[in-house]
Order: sequence, then structure tokens, then C-alpha cells
Amino acid sequence: MGSQMNTRKKLNSGAYIEGTAVRKLSQYEQAVPEEMPGRHHAPEKRQQTPKRKTSQSRPKTRQKAVARRRARARAFQMNKGYVTFLSIVAVACLFICVNYLKLQAQVTESRKQISRMESSYSDLKLSNDAAYSKAVSSVDLDKIRDIAINELGMVYANQDQIVTYEKQDKDYVRQYEEVPKE
Repeated sequence: MGSQMNTRKKLNSGAYIEGTAVRKLSQYEQAVPEEMPGRHHAPEKRQQTPKRKTSQSRPKTRQKAVARRRARARAFQMNKGYVTFLSIVAVACLFICVNYLKLQAQVTESRKQISRMESSYSDLKLSNDAAYSKAVSSVDLDKIRDIAINELGMVYANQDQIVTYEKQDKDYVRQYEEVPKE
């Protein structure tokens, strides 16, 4: 632990290392007081040495700039094929949008028609139920029985008058002649 303290003291003693990673402090930097706690200073700007332009680098820079301008101009140019392609795509998009809107309108109209038909159905069902109730309530079964017994002379059937008949097929029965008693 003691050896680590000695190396730290040596490093902090003011010896500076020159090289690519550490730069040499100038007289100005040494004269500036250290930062006080609680105060913020702007970070120091590095001074860059101006690069010397050689006569050979200028034409290359100009060539690059001209090439960049040409590339930009080519990128913004639209030839006939590109314009034709864009116009075909625009027409196709317009056609698809118009058809979509037509289908949307048809679906909306179909929904409205379905709701109109459902309300008409419910109205017809209500009127049909009302007419059926009126027809059923208008029939007086006691009056019909009274007319049948008193005026027409009808009587209820006795047990010896009832004949049961078993049919062979499961459909309905039509009587064309007298049913045999046995």
C-alpha cells in the first residue's frame, strides 16, 4: 500500500508526459487557478494547428466538390421513364382509392337497407300478432258449443263410438270408405 502512495505522489508532483495521449501544458494553463468547488467552467477548446494545403490537394477537393454537385443534380433529375412510372403509380393509387370509397359506400347503403328491412319486419310481425290476437279473441267458444248442441243437435261422443285405427305409414290418414270395426 505504501508503494502505491509513492507512485501517486510522483505522478502528481508536476511531471508531465508528452505524447499523443497527453498534451503539454502551456504557460497560460499553468497560470490559471484550479477550479473552485461549486463553480462550473466551460470546457477548454483544443487549439488545432492549421493544416497546410498543398497544391495537389486543391484540385482533388475541387474534383470532389464538382462530383458531389453532379451527383446531387443527377439525384434530382427526373427522366421520361421515371415520370411515366410515377404517373402510372399515381393513377393506380387513385383508381384503388376510388374503388375503395365505392365499396365503402355500398357497404354503408347495405347496412342502412338491412336496418330498414329489420324495422319493417318488426312492424309486420307486430301487426300480424295483433291481427291473430283479435281473431282469436273474436271467437266465442261457448257460443259455438251452445249453437252446436241446441240448434244443430250435436252431442259428445260416447266411448263405444270412438274407433282407433293404426296406420302403416307414418304420414296422415285419408278416409275414402268406412273404417272396419275390427
